Amino acid sequence: MKAISSEDLNHLLGTLPQELYDEIYTLTFTPSSHTHAFSTSWQPPHLLHVDRASRALFAEKYFGTASTFTSRTSAVIHFVTLAKWLSRLDPKHLELISSIMVTDVRPQGSQSWSQINPSIY
Repeated sequence: MKAISSEDLNHLLGTLPQELYDEIYTLTFTPSSHTHAFSTSWQPPHLLHVDRASRALFAEKYFGTASTFTSRTSAVIHFVTLAKWLSRLDPKHLELISSIMVTDVRPQGSQSWSQINPSIY
């Protein structure tokens, strides 16, 4: 089966009844979760690269709407990871974030991080 071009897809979607088109558009531009992990290798979701109107709609749902951003790395790396991730965000998207959670992933039974890797202190 031949792949459909984006122009053909756009044309075909334009022939749908408005209610159906709106439902498809909404489902396509709705993030699957309200909890998102961030890391130094985080890449923006592909739906932030479509067009201005779609980016604004998706960003509102991805970064806003009670979304929580989490990181599960060592305590020392948390702040570096968080700073790098925040510096990569569009300022408009940064304003939408209401909650960032950083989780301490200290191995079970450890009293301090120095027991895990003394060389970092």
